[in-house]
Amino acid sequence: MQYRTMPKSKDRLSALGFGLMRLPQTKSGKIDEDKALAMLHFALDNGVNYFDTAWGYHGGASEPLLGEFMTQTDRSKLFIATKLPCCW
Repeated sequence: MQYRTMPKSKDRLSALGFGLMRLPQTKSGKIDEDKALAMLHFALDNGVNYFDTAWGYHGGASEPLLGEFMTQTDRSKLFIATKLPCCW
């Protein structure tokens, strides 16, 4: 995995980020949490430490899913970006 060092904080973020905009869904259109969490863990286990979400992704369900993921891993290993809901 390639990383970029942030100039001010010196944090090392993975050049590849994981966006939570298009997660696997069940037939009813809800996030398939088991598959999505497995994907997030796979990404983290393989060096991805930058995760991107927003309030509007999956009808507001993306951020809570990422929150669940955060309870399952070491939060200090994650860098998270989210966007303001003004455009939704």
